[in-house]
Amino acid sequence: MRNPRLAMMGMVFVLSWPAAAGAEEDEAWFTGSINSTGANGVPPGHFLAEPYLAEVIVRPDGGPSTHTAESINLLLAGVADNLTVGLIPRFAWRDRAEPADLTARLQYRLTTYDPDSGRPILALIWNETLPTGRYDNLDRAGGDGSGTGAYISAPGLALDDYFHLPGDHLMRLRIDLAYAVPTGAHIENRSVYGTQAGFSGHGWAGSQVSAVTAFEVSLTPRWALALDVDYNRGSHGSVDGSGGQHWVSGAWQSANVVPALEYNFTADTGLIVGVQMPVWQRNTSVVVVPVAALNCVF
Repeated sequence: MRNPRLAMMGMVFVLSWPAAAGAEEDEAWFTGSINSTGANGVPPGHFLAEPYLAEVIVRPDGGPSTHTAESINLLLAGVADNLTVGLIPRFAWRDRAEPADLTARLQYRLTTYDPDSGRPILALIWNETLPTGRYDNLDRAGGDGSGTGAYISAPGLALDDYFHLPGDHLMRLRIDLAYAVPTGAHIENRSVYGTQAGFSGHGWAGSQVSAVTAFEVSLTPRWALALDVDYNRGSHGSVDGSGGQHWVSGAWQSANVVPALEYNFTADTGLIVGVQMPVWQRNTSVVVVPVAALNCVF
């Protein structure tokens, strides 16, 4: 069974990116789609802040829906022409506010955009997630958890490209690929892994592959439409513990679409509002995520 917190982590690769600082008024401005990671990076000496606010609605088979408010905050700095570093702190709230897992990001741009040759922007990305969220010794089984208890290494590749459409509209295409590998987590009592009071042992959530294709089309220099199409696949997870308890969760798959509307106040500040909706699933709960984000470059 898929862990909804891991579903939101898929969204860590899911975060939007700014248009380049200093764009002219007659250019198309893009905030970035909901689930894509931009390949261009932050210019040296500049800082990006993008707070996300989302409501994660999980609808398990045969069970009632759960609602969790989540805040994901992208904080990035350009340290060199091709190098961007940053942190992604998260917070979750259901019964009470809780800090969630923290991700550190390292991004290296391999190529710049060349309109003459058609060369796209390519970047290597490494996300390292630290287990700062609460995941065991919970008040109720999984209900107040905000983390995974695992260190998660996630290398990835990002591509940005641009195309001119009829009617003098510009389209930005993004393709993101990522592979997340978690460590095991020591578990005590109730946990996000489904264990109950009195349990002591270890859990492993399984590795995850994510692929995102994102389209942004300018309507005017300030307004744009965005659409993400993403695919996620998780491998088998397992739990082992006291009293010889052992079980294995099945591999899962999901595909989602994320339509969104962007409004860019300036070349460096934009707002995006959208909703992630499932279109196909296997061995996973239905996850619907209304989300809004404000993207600012300083």
